[in-house]
Amino acid sequence: MSITSNELNYLVWRYLEESGHDLAAYALNKSSRCSEVQELKPMDNDVQPGCLVELVQKGILYGLVEKDSRKEAAFSLWGALAEKELARLNGTTIVETRVKTDNEDIEMNGDGNSTKEAISKTEKKETKPVINLEPKVTFGETISCSWHPLTEVLAYGQKTSTAVISAFNGDQIAESVELCHPILSDTKPEINVVSWSPQGTVIISAATNGELRAWSPDGKLKNIATVPGGGDRTLCTLLWNTNGQHFISIDMNNEVCLWDGNLTLLQQIQQPVSSGVATSSIEACWLDDFKFAVSSGRRSIKIYSVLPAGSTAVTKPIGSLAGHENGATMLSFDPVSRYLASASDYDYLIKIWHSNSSHDALTLNSPESSVDHRHGSPLVCLSWIAPYVLMSVSMEGIVNIWDAKSGENKSSTRLFDVNSGRLLFNAQLSLNSKFLACGDNHGRISIWEVSDEGLSQRGVYEAQVEKACVCDVKWNIHSRKLCVSYNSGPSVVLDWDES
Repeated sequence: MSITSNELNYLVWRYLEESGHDLAAYALNKSSRCSEVQELKPMDNDVQPGCLVELVQKGILYGLVEKDSRKEAAFSLWGALAEKELARLNGTTIVETRVKTDNEDIEMNGDGNSTKEAISKTEKKETKPVINLEPKVTFGETISCSWHPLTEVLAYGQKTSTAVISAFNGDQIAESVELCHPILSDTKPEINVVSWSPQGTVIISAATNGELRAWSPDGKLKNIATVPGGGDRTLCTLLWNTNGQHFISIDMNNEVCLWDGNLTLLQQIQQPVSSGVATSSIEACWLDDFKFAVSSGRRSIKIYSVLPAGSTAVTKPIGSLAGHENGATMLSFDPVSRYLASASDYDYLIKIWHSNSSHDALTLNSPESSVDHRHGSPLVCLSWIAPYVLMSVSMEGIVNIWDAKSGENKSSTRLFDVNSGRLLFNAQLSLNSKFLACGDNHGRISIWEVSDEGLSQRGVYEAQVEKACVCDVKWNIHSRKLCVSYNSGPSVVLDWDES
């Protein structure tokens, strides 16, 4: 066996960083300078989270296997990493063997007779290889995309004042129709939002000049509207309620509006702030068909109710949730558990609110939380993967799965090395909650299988243009196709076979 002190220091340093012991890791690295040893640079990508613990476990097994036929060279640090890599390429993990020593225990069989049993157990745990994905369909630069909620139909917004609806037949586009916004000035407005209603009977397209248009699925224009307010009126969020009768829009001035499904403005919920006044971004989510939550720059979340038709007002505030030290910048509601999750990009705290409880919110990701990898950057995804189970994904590639009842961290995964220079810009959970698609700042798309034990990478796609900007990532209704919108390169549709 061979392992140098530099290699051991390097592994311990990486282990301390993964475990959140930043000061201890800093002190070790400052005294040993293990991160600066040139011979260890190739290990950066091979040493995955938990590598030290895994190698220690292998060492224990090696101590028990006295008559192993394999060469001792395979049990050096480099040999173990190489063996692990070969096993991954072959689609299986390393075979672990436990052989009973000469001092065999005497056990009693079912008839009460003593028997001697040699314990020899070999377990093979199959791992699924990482698939290099190839695009089935390629089209131009886009900013946003939206799959039809019931069929294999994709809508996407282009930079040329045009949205496109494309119907798929297998892996090919069978038919397409263009949705054109007029060009009224020298500057062509881009289509930055496209959104199907939950029933798929209407699609809304929004341009960067503040114009909204409602279309039928066959591309016929139904109505036109404009986002209220002056200045920059670009829409950034559009949220439908489940019955498709209303939707909420939020523009870049933090103007929140309630509309009906026919694109009629019903009410402005929140006036834009004065120019020059710093404020956090506003988020919203529906709690049911007639209640919704809107975050506020005043450290609270306001709850509104949509009043019946004929009332003097359209909405009324019915409560507020105060708990964040700074404004909440992400909201997510689980209709089964009736839990509302909120997160702040200022202190990276996540809070869980229950509609039937008068207790204070449960706080996750606090400095006191028992979690291997605490979020230390803004979240890009906050999704419920099951009732009472919440997933949070942050820009530095950390994915945490939480028990929303107890606040316990069920798993904590770092998707890539902290020194890799990669950041996640987009992440979306598939509708069957089995896979997470992530887009990073290099234009790379990675697909991860989600389980209670954590995440394992299953697929990867490298953008055709170096460092292409990922603008949007969307799964279709069957979680079998993934649309990726690139702003500086060709957008793609990837086929995904979960088997």
